[in-house]
Amino acid sequence: MYKPNKASKSFTLDFKPRPFSLMTKPAGPLCNLNCTYCYYLEKYKLYNDRKITGMPDSLLEEFVKQYIDSQPVSDVIFVWQGGEPCLAGLSFYHQL
Repeated sequence: MYKPNKASKSFTLDFKPRPFSLMTKPAGPLCNLNCTYCYYLEKYKLYNDRKITGMPDSLLEEFVKQYIDSQPVSDVIFVWQGGEPCLAGLSFYHQL
């Protein structure tokens, strides 16, 4: 945010890091639902014939570390999505 400096009639930058959020898709385009409003239904076609396995453990670990380190606050909130988040399985979430 820019604030005018009354004494010199110039502007100074008043920047304060703010928390942000990311929506993470641990199950990729997999979904066990067929919601008519879903923008992601057709995304599985981007994978062609490749097997869809979801987020690898090494990527999950790196994502969690970098996301926490990047937040300017002590309480960090995770948002999981990507088809049905439960398709990642309980073991995925127990790793967190």
